[in-house]
Amino acid sequence: MRRVVIGTVLVLHGLAHWAAGTWTVDRVPGWLAISAWLVAVTGFVGAGLAAYGVPGFRGYLRTLTASAVIGSLILLGAVPHPAALVGMVLDVVVLAMVLWLSPRRSAEPTSSPRQGRRHILRFFGSLAIAAAGLSALGVLRVNELLAHCDGEDGPVVKAAQQALATGNANLALIWVRQRDEPEILAAFKQAVAVRRLGPESRRLADRYFFETLVRVHRLGEGAPYAGLMPAGRDLGPAIPAADRAIERGSVAPVEELLTATMRQGLHEAYGRLAARRNYDPDDVAAGREYVEAYVAFIHYVERLHEDASHPATGHYAEAERDPR
Repeated sequence: MRRVVIGTVLVLHGLAHWAAGTWTVDRVPGWLAISAWLVAVTGFVGAGLAAYGVPGFRGYLRTLTASAVIGSLILLGAVPHPAALVGMVLDVVVLAMVLWLSPRRSAEPTSSPRQGRRHILRFFGSLAIAAAGLSALGVLRVNELLAHCDGEDGPVVKAAQQALATGNANLALIWVRQRDEPEILAAFKQAVAVRRLGPESRRLADRYFFETLVRVHRLGEGAPYAGLMPAGRDLGPAIPAADRAIERGSVAPVEELLTATMRQGLHEAYGRLAARRNYDPDDVAAGREYVEAYVAFIHYVERLHEDASHPATGHYAEAERDPR
């Protein structure tokens, strides 16, 4: 019974990290976020299988759990939100539980060390391939965190501030799906009532409404919500330029940025191609370098054209809106 409880806790704790990999992409290097995510998810799930006594995993419970905890601490340590702190505390609790309740060595026969390692490597490899496939399909949606809609200085919070200041909930409702309006209206009415109780109540009510509006907006995007992100984050050059264009009523700031970036990238890609074009036909290695530069140049041009020719998708499909 103890083995089943430990295994279930480990598997559930691992699955709870499923969306956490997307929370840290804009805070740590992408390779580190994905690596830590893979170690945490696969480690906890693998440790759960070890606790269940699955052949090939027995005898590796402590090792897998410790590895998963390290990955999880790296992952959650980059998220400035109370929920991440709770997750880190749970990591320590889970590790302590495994060290306290599990024996150092299994009393039941296990497969040979070589077979066990082979099983674990296959397991990790399969999950890594699955994760890569899900990322390619957009299930992990790691790029959505580059948007600033979840920031304290983002447009959603600004809309919430305006709605509370004017008493007009419609200023906030435009940021959510039609079917989510009742939840936002209820939160708005509660916030307005609580704000009248005093300065401290006003701050708490505002924070509550900000969190609710951003969370529901992110839900409409199909994106994870890790709480309000601090103001002043580094969003790169594109998003600030787009905001400036909107504020000024002119697309010039974005046009200048994109044109300069595209021109530089195009010239660099073509320059690498031109430098390798006149290779010796008998020099196969030089020919391969030309082909590599050729393919990179063609793909760069193709991607630019595709992105420029097709409009970006909205937060949610029009068909998802509830007709009235």
